[in-house]
Amino acid sequence: MRMRLMVCVAGAVLLAACGQGDHKGAPAAASAAQATGDADGTSSTEVPGAEALIKALNARTGAPGGASPEVASFFAADIANALAHDGSPGEVGAIDFDYRWNAQDIEISDVAYLAEATDADKAVVTVTFKNFDDQGATFYDLCKRADGQWRILDVRSSEQPDGSVRHMLKLGPAEAAKTC
Repeated sequence: MRMRLMVCVAGAVLLAACGQGDHKGAPAAASAAQATGDADGTSSTEVPGAEALIKALNARTGAPGGASPEVASFFAADIANALAHDGSPGEVGAIDFDYRWNAQDIEISDVAYLAEATDADKAVVTVTFKNFDDQGATFYDLCKRADGQWRILDVRSSEQPDGSVRHMLKLGPAEAAKTC
């Protein structure tokens, strides 16, 4: 548990040192006080339903996309539709990698979550992890539907601040989404 906490805090410090906390829409790096974790790599949270959604997404063998019926259970309507229609049969679409880990090849370890409310119906879940020997982070912008269910508005990588999933799918910024 202490090692995961130290990795999470070290990752947050590294992201802050790289200016990640200043990147448009990204949450500020977690302070040591915020990063109190438990045995499963989960940090304290203000929005447990949002964190649970991202944990469920990350627990899958592959990232949902294409015609997968599960896309709508994770994503807001516009991004779910765009993911379902990304690429033609036999062709690679705009999303040709595992957006959860910002990689094509993965060996994921040391995963930690930090969910932060940004508004009554908006949240950002930051996932820090190690892929092979490289530290990484992914930011999920979420919205809450009228029925209380959380959905993903965008997925952003610490390594590609201008390469969010919405941007790649030509949907515009998450703030411009009309529906959740």
